[in-house]
Amino acid sequence: MGPIAARKARSVVEQCARVLAIEILAACQALDFLSPLRPGRGARAAYETVRRAVPFMERDRVLAEDHPQGRSADPGRLPARRRRGAGGRLR
Repeated sequence: MGPIAARKARSVVEQCARVLAIEILAACQALDFLSPLRPGRGARAAYETVRRAVPFMERDRVLAEDHPQGRSADPGRLPARRRRGAGGRLR
């Protein structure tokens, strides 16, 4: 039962990573719509990292299509300096 549970757990983690990547893409799109307002340093650093890989969506579409590029938006894959962009330490 252990190996089966481990495989299922791995699948859950992968699915969660996909959902979080899509959420980050949606958040970047929302930041674009809030212009001229500007996000804080940490959010701006993450936004710039994501936008280098995935451009602004001109038309409505399924965000999962951007997922291979959006995977760089996965919080675990953002460089540490971007995660600490607000000047604080990670906890």
